[in-house]
Amino acid sequence: MPDTLWGYIVEVVQENHVPIQGAFIMATKNYTVEGMTCGHCEMSVQEEVGEIAGVTSVNADHNTGAVTVEGADFTDEQVSAAVAEAGYKLV
Repeated sequence: MPDTLWGYIVEVVQENHVPIQGAFIMATKNYTVEGMTCGHCEMSVQEEVGEIAGVTSVNADHNTGAVTVEGADFTDEQVSAAVAEAGYKLV
C-alpha cells in the first residue's frame, strides 16, 4: 500500500487502466510582489489571488513581498493577472 492517499488513488487508477488525465495535483508556489506596504495591501492581493479557480490558500507578507499560493490547476499567468488587478506587480 502506498504511503499517501494520493499514491493509493494513482495505484487504483493505474490498476484499473483508468486515464489519469484531468487529475488535480496540489502545488505550493512562491512569488515576490512589488509594492505592498501594509496589511491592507496583503489583504487585497490575497483576495484577488484567492478568487482564481483551484486556489485553496494564499498568504501574503508586505514586509518581504512574499506571496505563497496553494492549490491545483492554476498558472503563474493567472496569479500575475490577479496581483495586477490588486494594483501590484510580480517580480
